[in-house]
Amino acid sequence: WFIKERKNTVSIAFVVPRRRTGTARVAGKIDTYTTASNNKFFVMEESTGFNDISFEDGEFDGIEELLNLEDDELGEQNLNYDGQYEIYKNRLLSDDIMLDYEVVLQDELPGIIKEEINHSKSSSKQQKPERESKTKKKNKSSPMTIDDLSSLTTTKSSDISYFYLKNELNLPEEYMWKITNENGSLLGMTAANLRNKVQLLRSLMDLSSEEVRYMVMRMPAVLQYSAKGNVAPTTLFLQRSFDLSRKDLKRLLLDYPSILGYSMQNLKTKFNFYLKLCGFTKEEARKMFLQEPKLLTASVRTGLVPRMHFLVKELEFPLDVFREIVKKNPLILLSSLDMNLRPKLIFYLILNVGLDVTQVQKLLRRFPQFTNNNLDNKILPLQRYFCEEVDFSVSEYGNILLKNPHMITSSLYKIKHVVGYLRYELELDSHQVKRILYQAPQVMNLNTEDTLKNKINYLQS
Repeated sequence: WFIKERKNTVSIAFVVPRRRTGTARVAGKIDTYTTASNNKFFVMEESTGFNDISFEDGEFDGIEELLNLEDDELGEQNLNYDGQYEIYKNRLLSDDIMLDYEVVLQDELPGIIKEEINHSKSSSKQQKPERESKTKKKNKSSPMTIDDLSSLTTTKSSDISYFYLKNELNLPEEYMWKITNENGSLLGMTAANLRNKVQLLRSLMDLSSEEVRYMVMRMPAVLQYSAKGNVAPTTLFLQRSFDLSRKDLKRLLLDYPSILGYSMQNLKTKFNFYLKLCGFTKEEARKMFLQEPKLLTASVRTGLVPRMHFLVKELEFPLDVFREIVKKNPLILLSSLDMNLRPKLIFYLILNVGLDVTQVQKLLRRFPQFTNNNLDNKILPLQRYFCEEVDFSVSEYGNILLKNPHMITSSLYKIKHVVGYLRYELELDSHQVKRILYQAPQVMNLNTEDTLKNKINYLQS
């Protein structure tokens, strides 16, 4: 936001930052200007009543773009940007935050701002010839002389971002190559800028030097995030919304530093999904995020809501049952609908094995990690063994699976070993083995050499 004296009124020129959508209410006549580089901005001149300005996400460039504009870029609307002042009226404004502001007449301005305007007006005339002379020197094209070379100043390596990353953060050479190729804009930042961001990360999460290095190596773009616009607001929101301690925050962001780059709207949408739509408490949400931090990276509209709708609406899970299953296995909210949940729960358990919806609910409440196991390599080979070699019917196998869903985590080799022990070492016939497996399928979870044999020896003695 910039103020400038124009007769008896104050003009404010501003550019709506990227990544913001909303409405700003201002007082004054509104003119819209477009620069040669298609940067749109507004100028309010005479005080003519309140007006609402609507802006869409990504429509305008950030305020820093306006700072770099040359006068000739403004075309016919050549505004003088001498004397630019940030206004701190109700709340602190930054280049990443759009706040409501009312333009006031010059006579109504606080005294300190009046003084700054008058000072700028007098100093701008003195600065103009100096700027013109600098421009002429800049455009002058001639070979360097010895005097020119002697006038050059040297820069310390610690003031260069490349050497800061390499020597102070101690990033390995291979990661410096990666940053150069994939995140080259980092090297265009000042070392002081990077140093301030690293210091902020350390203070917010009590990060050690090794942890900072790990985070940067995992995702170099974390140093490109705005300290005031991304890092500080995001960490503060996560701590307050989900009651995260600094230790919790560190654990979460070391696993997924990309969370620091999410907008406030993104995080608030996820907050509303978990706490308001699903009904989790803050403590339950905190435990889930620490168990599976990737939950904060999932899209609400295209990921979380469709999976919840499938379980609650299509499979008719009560909301409390849904919460119980998700708390035990948060990965179910990250599983693909078409490649995981529908093939396993509908096509396999309901259509193939013959379980009804209530039995599917019961199975998932006993063992929510069922959906984490591979259908082709784990679940189907186990069913083929029981139905083809042990000679169970599909419905009998469904009952066994319902009683002991954990058995799908055991290897087929181990299950065959248990069946062979019952059949040949204990000399049971096939009907007796089937009866044991059907009535007490938990026996397949036992270790043959230690647990099962010791129990048999004890009973025999």
